Amino acid sequence: MQSPITIDQGNVITRNYTPFHFAGYNQTYNAQITYSDHSISVSINFLMDSRLPSVSGGGLFKEYVLTALDFHWDSEHVINEHKFPLEGQFVHYAKKYANLAEALNYRDGVTILSTLYNLSKKSNDVFDNLIETIPRVRMKIDHPVELLQPIIPRHFLTPKIEKFYRYNGSLTTPCFEESAIWTVFSVPSSISDSQLEGLTETWKCLNKGHKESCRAPQDTNGRRIYLSAI
Repeated sequence: MQSPITIDQGNVITRNYTPFHFAGYNQTYNAQITYSDHSISVSINFLMDSRLPSVSGGGLFKEYVLTALDFHWDSEHVINEHKFPLEGQFVHYAKKYANLAEALNYRDGVTILSTLYNLSKKSNDVFDNLIETIPRVRMKIDHPVELLQPIIPRHFLTPKIEKFYRYNGSLTTPCFEESAIWTVFSVPSSISDSQLEGLTETWKCLNKGHKESCRAPQDTNGRRIYLSAI
């Protein structure tokens, strides 16, 4: 069962979920930014930070540790035939496993929280740190660069985490392992047009002509897609 998918709100099943519990998400972490062939990735520098932000609850039966925040544009998920200009995917692995590579061997080994972004006239301050670091990125793929300032993971999430879609799927990057529990928040956050341009311009230069970093929606194959009840 592959991801991303198109979500049609008319075909979802409403379900009650317990609240999410975020541990360490409001703390600061040293992080690196990396431009790859398929996304911009922000990862916590685990050599400098022994604290690991994690998430549980919200219908998840394990505690999951945050490993990276990947940005794709346009959005990979489509909701009611609408694509968003940007999607941020918080990639976590189950804490009971040693790392992401091990967790990928299990169907519930990974959980991904997805925040969608609309364009806004007002800038979103959380992206300033990323954009200010971009001039330090060397002109090649997969070269991690330390961010100028620490990050606070919670600031990248949508402010409203109570309403979300849930389904089982895969990673959206090679090797597309079918090990992911997806949470797609239905209330988007925002980014300004100039910020989105600043964030993606270097990637476009590195990839010579690529305009998007998103994977096309995949067949749902009869999967059940749930919507949290409030």
